[in-house]
Amino acid sequence: MKIRQIIVLGLIFLCIQTATATLRLATETGPIYIRADGTVEPTGAPIQRSGDVYTLTDNVTSQVDGIVIEKSGITFDGSGYTVQGGASGNGFYLHGISNVTIGNVRTEGFNYGIYLESTSRNVISRNDIKGSTYDGIGLYDAANNSVSSNSITENDWSGIGLYFSTGNNISANYIANNYYGMNCFSSQENWIFHNNFVANTNQTSSDDLQNAWDNGREGNYWSNYNGTDANGDYIGDTPYVIDQNNIDRYPLMYIYWSPCDINHDLKVNMKDVAAAARAFGTSQGDALWNPHADITGLVPLVPDGKVDMRDISLIARNFGKKYA
Repeated sequence: MKIRQIIVLGLIFLCIQTATATLRLATETGPIYIRADGTVEPTGAPIQRSGDVYTLTDNVTSQVDGIVIEKSGITFDGSGYTVQGGASGNGFYLHGISNVTIGNVRTEGFNYGIYLESTSRNVISRNDIKGSTYDGIGLYDAANNSVSSNSITENDWSGIGLYFSTGNNISANYIANNYYGMNCFSSQENWIFHNNFVANTNQTSSDDLQNAWDNGREGNYWSNYNGTDANGDYIGDTPYVIDQNNIDRYPLMYIYWSPCDINHDLKVNMKDVAAAARAFGTSQGDALWNPHADITGLVPLVPDGKVDMRDISLIARNFGKKYA
């Protein structure tokens, strides 16, 4: 009996040793810095540089910040890799810089997945941000940035937090299962439209400063909106009221996925091309005017009151895409 016990204890000890050895192999690779002069620290970090394009070549783990960008005017391509945190720091941190694009990366387990502070004219697009202790994407004293086409889910506080920030374009994001879908504090004159707010504990939080919750034609999809659509134009007949100064005048009846899906059938095909062609050359008030075909103007994804080659070109670039 004693021999069997000794053998079992020995096996348990070996398992513990093996697990410990395995854990030791999972070394941290962060924090990683892209310095103002363009160099990457530390040497050997999994980032490949080609001019002003920085490409992630492996997953990154860090108990503090994941990737700190100190250089303006660069593009960071995550190539689908994950920046994994330990419930502190920021997955990406930008301070005092501008014209940075971050795309195609996944963050999980930080205080903030992506945090922009005192920055402007940056683009945060096509990322998967989840499991943050605070906000998935946080903007503090940040102006004129674009946050679009991101999946932002399961963050303990906000999907997107705006703090003392103005003039930002927040569009086409999937924001689900956060405590707040969007938290606006001392922030105003931001454009928030074409987002999907799905099953957040609280869809929004606002302190009455005014933001625009639609682009003048279409607003956002709200999973708790219970309005009707009597005329079948895919827009709710009654607004979605956040507070007295913040109203989505044109709440979407169906989940939003692409501005080029003019007939809202979850694919971009010849029906959408035909609808845009019929409305081509028209402006608001014309007999053949179709507001759903007016999808972009000089400002990306902001209608300009006419259907022209900008709209046709955007549909052509998205032709054949499907949501499901």
